[in-house]
Amino acid sequence: MSYELLIDPRIELIGVIEYFADPITSDKVFKTVSNPIEREYQQRMISHFEKYKEHPAVGFYKTLKQNGLTPETTIRLLLYHSQVPYLFSQPVIQNQKHLEWIQLLRGWVEETKFIFFLEKNQSALNQILDRVELQISQAPLCDVIELFFGEYRKSYHIYPSPLKPGNYNVFLPNQGLAVIIGCPLLNEETLYNRVIFEFAYGFIKPAVDLNWTLLQPLEAIFKTRGKREVVYELITQSVLSILTAQSLEKNALMQSIITLISQEFQHRREIYPTFASFIPRIAELTRELLP
Repeated sequence: MSYELLIDPRIELIGVIEYFADPITSDKVFKTVSNPIEREYQQRMISHFEKYKEHPAVGFYKTLKQNGLTPETTIRLLLYHSQVPYLFSQPVIQNQKHLEWIQLLRGWVEETKFIFFLEKNQSALNQILDRVELQISQAPLCDVIELFFGEYRKSYHIYPSPLKPGNYNVFLPNQGLAVIIGCPLLNEETLYNRVIFEFAYGFIKPAVDLNWTLLQPLEAIFKTRGKREVVYELITQSVLSILTAQSLEKNALMQSIITLISQEFQHRREIYPTFASFIPRIAELTRELLP
């Protein structure tokens, strides 16, 4: 199966709003960008939209963030709407504050000539997209993922963004899986690994959730932020190491999981047809390793 590769205007819209909601944080990321095409596009964005930084859409977004709106929810909210400028809701959005913000965004898109800005910079976006495609086309991404996990998603989408920092994965209304790969995009040769990680995370998270009762003893090890998220990342990093032969800094627990996956899961697919079916075995291993 192939994937859609697109610089999605909805993600760029989030990037612009986020920038003016918190320019100090965004500037720190932008300063790490070394590719001149990507850097110039970011500077054009700032110049074009600077005079709209006090627009109600920006202020309302700040309030939503202060009240707990996460980057993941923001992305999901926009991707659950049709393309700009219309932003029609596909599933019915129940949150009244989110509906108010989307309405403000429609006005912002029109007032700022957002679509005109994207069209004016289409040549730069095409160059960025071409370089991204060159970096991620080293292997058949979807085949690698589906063969390993023994499952498939209805569709696959890769949305690189020169404006939105961070990497994310989101299930779409059609049961497709979208990954957002944020800036900086063109500094490194590890873009392929970032895409693999996000696709893998999209398969591993629901499998961990389904088996969380078995994996919950791991909470005794992790004393940091959301413990389930740490388990998602631990297993995903282990899988990434196998799929990309990437040399990672591994602790004893991760190395044990990698060894287990390599020796049992990959060589006993008749018993474990999907990676999800192997999660209870990982849980068993972790219980053995707990003090």
